[in-house]
Amino acid sequence: MSAAPSDRLATGVLLFSASLWGLSWMPLKWFIAQGLSGPMVSLVSYGAVGLCALVFIWRERAAWRAHGGWLLALALVGGWANTSFVNALMVGDVVRVMFLFYLSPVWSVLGGWLFLKERIPPTRWAAVVAAIVGLWLVLGGPGAVDLSFSLSDGLALSAGLAFAGNNLLARAAQGVPLQSKTFAVFVGCGAISLAVTAALGQGVPALPAGVWLAVLAYGFVWLLLRHRHLAVRRDAPGKQPRRRDPAGRTGGGRAHRALVRRRDAHAHGLGRRHAHCRGRAGGSPGQPPNRPPTPNRPDRRMNR
Repeated sequence: MSAAPSDRLATGVLLFSASLWGLSWMPLKWFIAQGLSGPMVSLVSYGAVGLCALVFIWRERAAWRAHGGWLLALALVGGWANTSFVNALMVGDVVRVMFLFYLSPVWSVLGGWLFLKERIPPTRWAAVVAAIVGLWLVLGGPGAVDLSFSLSDGLALSAGLAFAGNNLLARAAQGVPLQSKTFAVFVGCGAISLAVTAALGQGVPALPAGVWLAVLAYGFVWLLLRHRHLAVRRDAPGKQPRRRDPAGRTGGGRAHRALVRRRDAHAHGLGRRHAHCRGRAGGSPGQPPNRPPTPNRPDRRMNR
């Protein structure tokens, strides 16, 4: 049975977004070669998008006003996740940084078990153990104790932890609109990058206008395409809130949730068409259709 067009579209969008996450190091390495620091790149790219996104967050203030603490936590935790990820990629080894960052499903499993009291099946615990063993091997195996833990390693590891924390907060903050959740990450990343830049005393470097335009394009095109697939309207008006997903489904979980939504919508449409056809046949679902009335026939016994 071939996949529905909506399923193929969801899969394509998520694969495209995952590719943007995996290839983020390419523009970042180019930026640092042009003389830009990590905090400056995250400040200009995330900060510019976050500044424009304040309008959309403010428009939804009636929905998140009672949950402002959750929104602030999302901005800080998600902002740190992206700030540390950008800086780790710019100054560290790409393979090590990506591996340490993508341990976030492990932290998400543990966080869901500890804080959300979610039940974790044995297969997922086995995956957690395998991921930790893989981390140990990448860091050097038996000689990992003798290796120095660099700043980029710490940034990448903290980025994965913060990313998992951001996912847990997003699942817990059911009263915050999804668009505000998404844009809060940009605002938080811009604010944290501004604080780091000021603390380090970094000024604005004199670079060609084309470099700054490239950084802005990275923010408004690359980053928005990478993040906006999260803003699927799961909490549209008139719909019941969905059940929380099990922990540990971060990157792969987004694909799973999108495909399940497409499948449920398709099944719902089939059910409605089935009910419509049964109704036209004169019956309701679960009941036999009514037969057309037969003409009145004279009783033969009456004629005798």
